[in-house]
Amino acid sequence: MFLFKYFLLFLLLLQSSLGFARSECVSEIIVIVNKGRITGEQKRIIRQQKESIEAIADHVDTHTTYLKSPRDMRLIYNRENVSPHYLIHTDIMSTGTRFYSPKPGVNQAVYQDIVDQGLDPLALVYLSKHPIHSNTITAHELGHGILETSLAQFYPTLREVLDVFKNVSRPLNDDIRNLAMKRMELQKELDDHIVALARERQIESVPGFYLELRSDPSVVSRMAEIEELRLQIIAKNLEINDRIGPVLANNISWQIQRTPIYRGLHELFADVIAVTAGGKYRPTAVRDSLRFITDIKKGGRRLARIENRNFANSDNSISKWMGTEIEDVHGFLSPVRYHLHENYLRRPVNQTPENLGKVYDALILTITNYLNFVVAKNKEFNEMTLQQINQKFIDDFDYHARELGLNL
Repeated sequence: MFLFKYFLLFLLLLQSSLGFARSECVSEIIVIVNKGRITGEQKRIIRQQKESIEAIADHVDTHTTYLKSPRDMRLIYNRENVSPHYLIHTDIMSTGTRFYSPKPGVNQAVYQDIVDQGLDPLALVYLSKHPIHSNTITAHELGHGILETSLAQFYPTLREVLDVFKNVSRPLNDDIRNLAMKRMELQKELDDHIVALARERQIESVPGFYLELRSDPSVVSRMAEIEELRLQIIAKNLEINDRIGPVLANNISWQIQRTPIYRGLHELFADVIAVTAGGKYRPTAVRDSLRFITDIKKGGRRLARIENRNFANSDNSISKWMGTEIEDVHGFLSPVRYHLHENYLRRPVNQTPENLGKVYDALILTITNYLNFVVAKNKEFNEMTLQQINQKFIDDFDYHARELGLNL
């Protein structure tokens, strides 16, 4: 097995030294950590996130009728890939939590660390994955998995998509990740080697730009190895496309999944899971995890649209909302978020496990009906304004909520 000098890939099965109990939801934890070891703080964060996942999954499976939590979920903690996301088709949650202790004044230190690593300091969205907000982010990503798994119960064509990606794409993506890690290590070794050669030959230049050394045989051979790995990664990606393309060419779910409306419904549902995680409603939780980004550096870039994720923002009410575009998949259903807050989620009676489960059920029923409408009456849907799209969802949700015993 290839050992990385600076990074080591640990496959932490649930019987590992971290002491995780076996779970029906989480089947495997993969951790990529700096310098080949996992600190106590890292273990604490991973355990906390796993417990949060299990609690949400248990609530969904116990208190809902139409939802189902995902099985065989793999948690991937990758220190270098710091933008986490839920890989829907492979039942994998990837998180880039950087394992910083949430101490006062840590923001600038986190920012400086990003800069020191040579990452784009403007790409501050990476930093929203700080442990201060890890439970919110974890719950949001799990929400994607819950929705996709639940929708597959209603749509056989979606189940086919998930099966194809799990059986075909997942193994190849594992290969790609291993190749990418190996390539990253070789690139680091090459950079160090060039710097060492420059010092040995007393060549002065900006680090990383020793062009006169690029023809050195020792450098050329290392560059060839890195290029070969790059080509292998490309080949693996092409293999994925070649193998899944013919199978899914005529799959209606596969076509719908890539539309803004589908993605927007996904983000709405995931946000609801995030703000209600642990049975405690926190309407600004998602907004706050994004706002953290803008507080890292004085005068830093403020991300537009983060208030669209604030469930309690009255400016997002259907009567006040200034609108956006449907391509803003995180924000174009903001009036729905505010409606859910004002009429359901903020009410203590709806924060009990039973009634919160009914809110989730009403959401999945509304989403399935909405998707059916988009397919059956696509021309009519395409002519709707965003206000009309939101109003239809609100009206449909209220209907299903009443049917399930929730009242405005």
